[in-house]
Amino acid sequence: MARSIPDAKVVATNVATGAKQEVLSTDAGLYLFPALPVSLYSVTVEKAGFKKLNRQNIEIRVAQRLDMDLRLEVGEVQQTVEVTCGSAVARNFGSGAWTEPVAEVHGQSSPLFGRHPQSTSVCELHARRHQ
Repeated sequence: MARSIPDAKVVATNVATGAKQEVLSTDAGLYLFPALPVSLYSVTVEKAGFKKLNRQNIEIRVAQRLDMDLRLEVGEVQQTVEVTCGSAVARNFGSGAWTEPVAEVHGQSSPLFGRHPQSTSVCELHARRHQ
């Protein structure tokens, strides 16, 4: 069963003149171009998260009502996870003083001696959704 897609951008382009008319679909997924001049048109439908739909060679005649059921396909959703870590700081157990940031290789090879692994670095996790 197809579901309606509200607020999809529907654009009718007059092939002869390049003139465009744009409407948004309603909550019920309906759209209407009330006064398109007689001509040949291309129609595109776009909505975030869906593949763009193109229909070509749609002929509009005098006093014609044309119903077009335009179905959008779900597009690919891309998600990027970005992890940023600050440098770990080590304690010199001989003097008790804090040292410069520890090199990544040293930090990975150091034994934890019962410490929690996340206590040796500060990390931030950012998730971004690309459409």
